[in-house]
Amino acid sequence: MEELKTYDKIKSWISNSQPGQRVIYYDGYLAKDLKSGNSNVRQRAKAIHEVTYHNKDKGNITLVQKKKGQFKYQYIAIKIRNN
Repeated sequence: MEELKTYDKIKSWISNSQPGQRVIYYDGYLAKDLKSGNSNVRQRAKAIHEVTYHNKDKGNITLVQKKKGQFKYQYIAIKIRNN
């Protein structure tokens, strides 16, 4: 499964993927990174969180997590339908 590490790549994947396709949209601990003291980490996490949750709320994707260890997750988006 491919990992997309930028807001633009995730946004493009959401627009161009087909139902059933999966992608890792974040690797780490998103809740912690959203509150990080490092502004680069926090801004990246916030942008990714906003685009994925916005599209989840629109019904385009569903979001799941796979636990890899303590405070370590793979965040996975699954395409449900096209816009």
